[in-house]
Amino acid sequence: MKKRIYILDGEPLARRGIQSLLEQETSFELLGVSGSVRSANHEIVRLRPDLLICDMVLPDGSALDLIRSLVARMAGLRILVCSPNDEMIFAERAIKAGAHGYVMKSDPEEVFIKRVHQVLEGGLGLNDKLASRMLRRLSGASRYELPVSGASLTMERLSGREMEVFEMLGRGLASKEVGDLLGISPRTVDTHRARIREKLGYASSSDLMRAAFTWNESGRLTTAERTGW
Repeated sequence: MKKRIYILDGEPLARRGIQSLLEQETSFELLGVSGSVRSANHEIVRLRPDLLICDMVLPDGSALDLIRSLVARMAGLRILVCSPNDEMIFAERAIKAGAHGYVMKSDPEEVFIKRVHQVLEGGLGLNDKLASRMLRRLSGASRYELPVSGASLTMERLSGREMEVFEMLGRGLASKEVGDLLGISPRTVDTHRARIREKLGYASSSDLMRAAFTWNESGRLTTAERTGW
């Protein structure tokens, strides 16, 4: 039987690209395509696909919250996150939320198809380096850190919600816009901002915003930016 797949991605070009790749595989059946949490949430439950391919950045809600909700309601649903964000930071958060694999949009097409098959076959769809790092973390043997301004920026200090707020700030969204997308008040967003700034060691809100913009562009902080602040 063909494996039934649903695509959720906020970028029209990305949706078409993923759809084109899947249509080349005779063992797959595409059930639906959506660009928003609101429409996908009901369709996924109704259509009951074998696999959801989901972006981490969605225009009207939290991908992590959606993943948690679907996993709780749909036993057997497999989820592969396909995102532009650095897998060395975001993949572990996606897996903890209930996803079964992670692939970056910059990866080659053959890697994407490989991850799809890995997840559908019941495995964990991650690259070997990341899988090894996660195993080491489980054993308490490693920690992933990024140096900033001579200090240690440990992105793992941020909670899942704080990471979502940080990423949305990097997209230039105001507190009210972030709150509307996440279903929280602007005051709660500001509380998250303050905690993020404290955890990452930035002296001012402007430094935090520059870091968020940089992170959103590349998934990391460049050497020049680390030393320039």
